[in-house]
Amino acid sequence: MKSSNVAEISLNPLQADFLEAFMNNLADVPDPKDTRGWGFSGGWRATGQCGRGFGKSHLLCHVIALSASELPRARAGLVGLTLRQVSDVILSQSAEVFKQWGYEEYDAKTGIGCYVVNQRPPTHWKKSHHPLRKYDNCICFANGYTVEFLSVGQIQAKRGTNLDQLFIDESATIKEEHFNKILRPTVRANKYVYSDTRPGRKGFNHPLHWAIIDFTSAPWLPEGRWIYKTEDLAKQKPHKYYYMQGSAFDNAMFLPGNYIEDQREILDPLSFEVEIMNKRRTRNPNSFYSAFGDKHVYLDYDKGDYDPNRGLEISFDFNAKFTSVSIWQDFGAEFKCIDTMYVKEAEDSLLVNKLINDFIIKYNEHRNKKVYIYGDNGGSKKDANRKPYFEDIKKALRKDKWLVFDEVQLSYPPYNIRYKVVNEILKGAVTKVPTIAINGWSAKAMVMSLQDAPIIGDNFEKDKSSESKPIPQEYATHLSDTFDYIIYRKYARYVSISTSKSKPFVFK
Repeated sequence: MKSSNVAEISLNPLQADFLEAFMNNLADVPDPKDTRGWGFSGGWRATGQCGRGFGKSHLLCHVIALSASELPRARAGLVGLTLRQVSDVILSQSAEVFKQWGYEEYDAKTGIGCYVVNQRPPTHWKKSHHPLRKYDNCICFANGYTVEFLSVGQIQAKRGTNLDQLFIDESATIKEEHFNKILRPTVRANKYVYSDTRPGRKGFNHPLHWAIIDFTSAPWLPEGRWIYKTEDLAKQKPHKYYYMQGSAFDNAMFLPGNYIEDQREILDPLSFEVEIMNKRRTRNPNSFYSAFGDKHVYLDYDKGDYDPNRGLEISFDFNAKFTSVSIWQDFGAEFKCIDTMYVKEAEDSLLVNKLINDFIIKYNEHRNKKVYIYGDNGGSKKDANRKPYFEDIKKALRKDKWLVFDEVQLSYPPYNIRYKVVNEILKGAVTKVPTIAINGWSAKAMVMSLQDAPIIGDNFEKDKSSESKPIPQEYATHLSDTFDYIIYRKYARYVSISTSKSKPFVFK
């Protein structure tokens, strides 16, 4: 399909690594249900999370060109926020990139060329195994490889689509629910049609087939944080998942010499850090946890921070649709949040029962079965419809031979007082209070919850509106409340805080 006039392919080092990983991946593994030992259990899953100027669109066009050469008659979907966005990405980059691969756009007058954009291909060209009905938003190659452009607004109508590949542009603008329930299941077409030709891979899926790849800038809102799950999975299953992060500096060789500095002058400092330097937001500009930062987060992937011979301290927050607990251990100089757990659904509708049972199962081999309980004092209150939550929690723990210490505070101060106390503690300057440290791997949800908890107006109240928004609730303010409960109860007495009348607030 390609012509002999192939130009030198231009890629920055990270883009080259991405394409190499794509071509050589071993995502398909033996299917345990197949006695022949064949694969076809899945495809490659990758995320390219890169700032403006990195060349995400450029790399996406290279991915399409490579796929076109390897998967004749396959059908891919390219999803963006709008059709205009997708078309602009393709039309601005495709001709230059495809020419590097030897692909010329078809000219009806001369009959020369091997792909068309947004128009019906010549009748003598091959069609994809699942051909399109309309050709107004697509790229079609002479060998039948087809890329259909889709917008987020069209997603609901595409539930029955069968795709060989899926590409997503600016994935952080797409809801995780739409990706998981609508987009991802479409990648299921043409099993056993595209085979892996590499030595020792007979019976396995072609490495490019069933690939799901998304490219995006750093998300500004909690709704987009789901894209970082690929980063976590890549650490666990590097054969199947791939995560790339880059900034404009990684593509400096192909940018105007003054591009980055021009952007620094044009953009506000925060936008420059996120959009150009690709730095993740550590917190909202008006964060309730203004003193919380990178120094409070550490990474430990193999539970090296967990001591089974040391007691546990756990803090609960209760909600009708989301109940959570943070797990802590006191190491003297450091007070560490080593884990978070939460429940969104339960068969008996009692989330707290499932959560405490999950905790008991997860920590069933913990040797020092001493546990201190903190949390939402609403869980101690009785009403006509239920027993207090903490009564059920303590009963379940004692049944499993835990020695339980009830540290639930009877009442809590208003948020403006909490704000002052918790941030004095996070600054690390309060005598007798250890450094607060959170595992960014096993307690990542806590980090996100603290980073995205804003304040309301000038009175330093925590804005809890995220708990009613359509975002992953583990990133809403629920877990940050478990942080408040345990930190206040343990350390507030060491913090000198006065009310507006200069009377100290008494923590009960």
